[in-house]
Amino acid sequence: MNKILITTSSFGLHDTTSIHRLKNSGFEVVFNPYGRKLTEDEVLSLIKTHNPVGMVAGVEPLTSNVLRKASGLKVISRCGIGLDSVDIEAAASMGIVVTNTPDAPTIPVAELTMGLILSLLRQIHNADSSIREGKWYRPTGGLLFGKTVGIIGCGRIGSYLAGLLSSFKCKILGYDAYKHNDSSNACNRLDPDLSNLHYKSSLCYQPSELPQLLLESDIITLHIPYTSENHHFINNDRIKLMKKGAYLINASRGGLVDEEALYQNLKSGHLSGAAIDSFEKEPYLGNLKYLENVLLTSHIGSYALEGRIIMENQSVDNLLKILDI
Repeated sequence: MNKILITTSSFGLHDTTSIHRLKNSGFEVVFNPYGRKLTEDEVLSLIKTHNPVGMVAGVEPLTSNVLRKASGLKVISRCGIGLDSVDIEAAASMGIVVTNTPDAPTIPVAELTMGLILSLLRQIHNADSSIREGKWYRPTGGLLFGKTVGIIGCGRIGSYLAGLLSSFKCKILGYDAYKHNDSSNACNRLDPDLSNLHYKSSLCYQPSELPQLLLESDIITLHIPYTSENHHFINNDRIKLMKKGAYLINASRGGLVDEEALYQNLKSGHLSGAAIDSFEKEPYLGNLKYLENVLLTSHIGSYALEGRIIMENQSVDNLLKILDI
């Protein structure tokens, strides 16, 4: 019986429909036995042992070394957006099709980003922790109303976020290296059908060049994929261009931010705060956790129940389509 290897650790925890679909299609399903992100050696061992025809992948390293050992593999169906963990060129050279689920995380990541922004501005996390410590800290926060928010990456998530922000009467600047920026307001229509989640928004932001966005924004939020070219996209030089007292949000990918440079600029007071959901190395053990003006979350951007189920269903849709089932 052909096998499907599911390497993402949380697949099917809330809904088993996708698992039953695979089994009903005649596949034996093999799960990640570790309950966490796999190392390169661990995923290689699973592939050698089970020789799967398809994978439903998380963010484990699917390197050239791993893929060369996957002689029977026909498709890698990424349960999520980012493909930086997959050696795309190696997969293509071996005839392995790689897919992802770009629509499903849109709403969960955008809503998390909104939550991070509001929590930072009102210092909700500090007020909460003070009560837990037996104190009564009442921070004087700031409003999102009237702020300038710079969105770096104006694809699905960035555009949807712009629609949410518009309700707060923000000035919204958008920079996207992959989109044509002109001097007029840009309106992006986003209308995917996400199973039981239907939404339609006319999303407007003002196109901006990156230096302008960095200089003018009170809050900057990242929504771009990670590549070797944009490693440490937010580095010390770009942080220095940011407005004094600005906030940085990264609910995108680890490696986009130079975490040590961010730490130093938060500690010096050049930046007022930061919220980080993705890190270069996870679990995160670095210095940012010692700063009170930093809000840290454990890469939970897509971890909303409804979004997770949609993402799993779409990843299985993609896999079965490629395998022509």
